[in-house]
Amino acid sequence: MANTQYEYTEDEWRDAGTHRPLKGVDVNQVFLLHRHWIWANLQRHRFEELLPESKSPDEDQTFMASEWCSAMFLWYSLLWSVIEGFNDRSLELSPEARRPFLPSVREGISGE
Repeated sequence: MANTQYEYTEDEWRDAGTHRPLKGVDVNQVFLLHRHWIWANLQRHRFEELLPESKSPDEDQTFMASEWCSAMFLWYSLLWSVIEGFNDRSLELSPEARRPFLPSVREGISGE
């Protein structure tokens, strides 16, 4: 499971309060992005819950139809819809705002 404990400097906390990428975006669009983010996060948790007990692809030739693999693909696709939603609306998160999510995405990609 990804590390969810993060330490921030005083400067990072200050910057987090001043970066407002959704300012000026219609509230319905914010809810749409948030809803997809929540769905993606639920699938990430499901994937992380299932993965430790799952068989490797070498042990299970039907792994693509397994629940853990489905959860992984749903997580990735829903996360991609959030990324595309930000891109379509010309929204950009600051590097500080993206930092907490990078370790779990890297771990998912590398299989660590």
